Amino acid sequence: MARRVKLYRKESPTLSAQEGPAFVAPLLNQPAESFFGPLASSPSLEISQPGDAHEREADAVAEQVNASGYQLRSGFGSNLSGVRLHTDQRAAELSQALNADAFTLGRDIYFAEGKYAPQSSEGQKLLAHELTHVAQQQRGSARLDRKVSDADVEADFQAWATKATRKVNKGDPQDLWDFVYSLIFDPTTYLPLAKPAKAAAVPEWQKKFEKAEVVARWLFQIKSTSKSTDVQGQADSRGFGVLDALVQAGFVGQAMAQSSGLSDEKKKLLFETVLKTPSAASATDLETIVTAQCTGVADPASVPIVQTLTDGNKSPLKSLDAARTKAILNVLIKQYGSKDSIIKAIAQVLMFNPAIRVAISDALMASQIGSPDLLFKVLKQPYFVEPGYEGAELLQALLPSGKSTTDYDTERMKNDMPWVYTYKQKYYVQFLIDLAKGQKITIAPPAKFDAPTLRSWLESNNANIAAAAQGAYASKPADMFELYRNISDIFFYHIPHDRNVDPDLEGKISHLVPGEPSKQRLEADCDVFATYAMRLFTSTGFEPVGYLAIVPTGADKARAAHVAGLVRKSNQYYIINNKNILNPGLADTKPNDKKADAIKKLYSMALADAYASPYPTSVEVFYEDAGAKGQMSPDFKKQDRKLLRTDIP
Repeated sequence: MARRVKLYRKESPTLSAQEGPAFVAPLLNQPAESFFGPLASSPSLEISQPGDAHEREADAVAEQVNASGYQLRSGFGSNLSGVRLHTDQRAAELSQALNADAFTLGRDIYFAEGKYAPQSSEGQKLLAHELTHVAQQQRGSARLDRKVSDADVEADFQAWATKATRKVNKGDPQDLWDFVYSLIFDPTTYLPLAKPAKAAAVPEWQKKFEKAEVVARWLFQIKSTSKSTDVQGQADSRGFGVLDALVQAGFVGQAMAQSSGLSDEKKKLLFETVLKTPSAASATDLETIVTAQCTGVADPASVPIVQTLTDGNKSPLKSLDAARTKAILNVLIKQYGSKDSIIKAIAQVLMFNPAIRVAISDALMASQIGSPDLLFKVLKQPYFVEPGYEGAELLQALLPSGKSTTDYDTERMKNDMPWVYTYKQKYYVQFLIDLAKGQKITIAPPAKFDAPTLRSWLESNNANIAAAAQGAYASKPADMFELYRNISDIFFYHIPHDRNVDPDLEGKISHLVPGEPSKQRLEADCDVFATYAMRLFTSTGFEPVGYLAIVPTGADKARAAHVAGLVRKSNQYYIINNKNILNPGLADTKPNDKKADAIKKLYSMALADAYASPYPTSVEVFYEDAGAKGQMSPDFKKQDRKLLRTDIP
C-alpha cells in the first residue's frame, strides 16, 4: 500500500536521469501526459486510501511499468528530476507507522525496509506508483489536513457546558477533564472507548480521540501559564489521564507527541502504559522512553526495561519487530556498552524472538548498533552454548509444557544452533583475519561460509593462524588457549560417543566431513581434537610432549575410549582435552623432572573432564611421546600393547 502524507522531511540526495538505476531514467525525461489522464485536483485530500482516484491512477501506471518488461518507453516528465529517495531507518520507521510499503511527500519518496528494489519487477511497480503520487502532489492533489480544529473542540465544550449542572470554565483542569471524559470514556467500564467493531463507526470514534488531543494541549497550556501550584498539579494529572487514555486506545504516537508536557513522575507512568503494548509505539517513541529510563542511572540492571529484558520471562518487549528492537538496543548499548546486563538482555531478546535474530545479528556485525565484538559476547552467553556442553543453560519459560529438557535440547540444536554458529563463524573468521593483519600476515576471507569451504580455509591457513597467534600471544598462553577453544567450538562438532572419526596423525583436517548443526561444522572426536590442537600449539612455539589413551575394560568396556594430549611452554605443562585446555599446575625446574607427574595428571584430569560420573574404574592406559612436530604415531593410534602403562592409574 502507498500513502501520501504531510510530514517533516530532511535533505536527501536527489534522483535524476543521470543518477540511480537505468530503469529510473526514462521516468524522468518524457511528457507527463503520456501517463496522466485528466484527474481533477483534490486539494483537501487527507490521506490516500486503496481504491480512491489517486490510488487507482498510481496502480494503473504501476501496471503499465510491469507490462513494459523492464524500461518504460515514456515517463513522468522532466519536472520530476528533483525527486529524492529515502531508504534509511527513519524512512522505514515512518513507512511502518503508516503500514505502507512506501509513501510520498512532495518530491520525497520514503520506502519501508527492503522495499526499494528498482531492479526487480515489483520494485519498479512500487517506484512508478510513488512517482505518480509525486506528480499528483505537484498538481496540488494530496495534502493531509487535520479533521479537528481548536474551534471544533471549543464549540463542543460550549455545547457540553450548557448542559452541565454547574458553572464550568475552560480554564479549569477539572472541567476540561469532565468534558473529555464524556467524549472518550465508557461510563459502564470507566475505560477508554473501545474501537468499534463496525468500520462505519470508526471515523467518529477516532474523531473523539482527536478532540481529546486538543484538550490535552489545552491542559498543558494551563499548566505552563498558571502561577498556582495546585492548578499546575491538576493540569498535569488530568493531562496524564488524557494521554494515558490515548495510549490505551491505540493512539500512542499522539500521546507521545505531547508527553513532554508531563512532569517526570507522570511521564514515567505514561511510558509504563506504552510499554505494556510496545508494538503500538514507533521505534522513535521507544527510543524516547528508553532514553528517559536510562537518564541518570549508572547501573543498567536498575533500568526498568533492562530488568524486563533479563527476567527470563516472556514479554511483549521480547517479541517486537527488528526496527523497534534495534531502537531499544541502540539506546541501551550507547548508554552502557557491553555491560553484563546488556549482554544478557540482548541474549534473552534473541532467544525469545527468533524472527529478528538475523536482522539484529546483521546490525551488530555491521556496527549499526553495537559492534561485532558485542555480538560475539552475546553468542557466548549460556543460552547459546551447545546443548550438552558444560555451561549450557536453557530458559525455563521457553521449555514447552510436557517436553523433557533432553527433547528440548534436541530441538534447540536443530532450531537455534544453526543461527548461532553461522554468526560465530562470521565473527571468528574476521577475528582471525584481523589478528593476522595485526602481525602483518595476510589471510584472505573464505569464498563462502559452508563446512567444506571453511575446512579448506582453516587447513590452508593453519600456519598463518599459528604465526599470528604466536606473534600476538607469545607471552599470553591463556589467550592462545582461548583461541583454540573458540576454533574448536565454532568450526568442529564433537560427535556422539557411539561414533568414531579417525584422526590424521599430523593433525590435518581435510578428511573431516560436515556435521551438526545443519552440517555447518566438521565432525571430530577426542583424538582429532588432540592431534589438531597439538599441531596448532606446536606451530605457535609450544613443545609437544605426548598422547594418552584411556580404554575402558571389564564392566566399563561399553564406554568409549578417550585420547588427550600434553604440551609444554616455558616449562609449564598443559593438557589438551577435547575442546578444552587444562592446567595441571606443574612446571619443570630442570629438564623433564615433572614429566612423569604431568602424565599422571594428564590421566586423572582427562578422565574427570571427559567422562560423566560415575567414572570408569576398569581401564587400560596407553601413552607415547609425540613426534617433534606433534605427530601421533600409527602404533599409538591402534593402541599397541607395547605402549600400555601399567603404572597408571
